[in-house]
Amino acid sequence: MALASSQIREQMYIAQEHDLNNILTRLNSIKMNLSNNMNDLLNVGTNLDPDSPESRVIEARRQKLALLEKKMDMEIAQYQNRLKAVESLRNQSKETVNRAIEKSYGGRH
Repeated sequence: MALASSQIREQMYIAQEHDLNNILTRLNSIKMNLSNNMNDLLNVGTNLDPDSPESRVIEARRQKLALLEKKMDMEIAQYQNRLKAVESLRNQSKETVNRAIEKSYGGRH
């Protein structure tokens, strides 16, 4: 019974790893698009007079995007920490499964 519950726990952790990896992939993709948008804004603003109203609007938007990028970095870091924790739990679970298999079947040849 311990073997079955350990295997179920291990599969649960594997599923969580997949979910977290998918979330991280999406967040990194969103962050890359955000960085591209910031670069586009910088390119558009290079031809404008720095004191013009349009330039100020572009700069304000760039600052908002930069703040959003920082928030994205923090969120990505949180998910990476969660992933490390789940990977650790999965490894512990895998060791438990291996010990249970060895205990149950290792002595019989």
